[in-house]
Amino acid sequence: MARRGALFMWGFAVVWALVGLGGASLLGLLPAVAVIGAGLAAGVLLLLIDRRGGCPPEEASPVRLAPDFQRRFRQVNIAQGVLIGLVVAGLVLVSQPQFITPAVALVVGLHFWPLARIFDQPHLATVCWRLVVVAALGAPAAAVAGPELAQAVSGLGAAAVLIAAGVGVFRPSVQQR
Repeated sequence: MARRGALFMWGFAVVWALVGLGGASLLGLLPAVAVIGAGLAAGVLLLLIDRRGGCPPEEASPVRLAPDFQRRFRQVNIAQGVLIGLVVAGLVLVSQPQFITPAVALVVGLHFWPLARIFDQPHLATVCWRLVVVAALGAPAAAVAGPELAQAVSGLGAAAVLIAAGVGVFRPSVQQR
């Protein structure tokens, strides 16, 4: 389950990185961001290749999943999707689209709070709060400099948080709960 979680984190990190790169390119920051992104991607690839530092077999890292964890997981993700739709629609309706990226980062971050309990993975609460901080940094960027900077800050910040979370499941300290 840990490997699957890391792959989900990295997959969504790519999506957030693309959002961030979109904002960065509009600001003329694409070359610097591309170099940093390539370095992060190379690090993730090396972690995937290096099985010695990888996750232990599933039975070596037991978690206490509730019998209805799949239903609860589905409910959290449906609620997240609905809330994102409402937030985006609301911000467009009040003519404040520059706040969409930080607001979505906030909703995504908050969805990790119940997931920490559902999957018996306390480190997911840390992912929650880190994404909340990313959203809190993206909102003033949107207010002061507009949607491009908000996209760059929120997108690249969320990507970094999710990459770190994905890498974190390979660290022994996370495995040895």
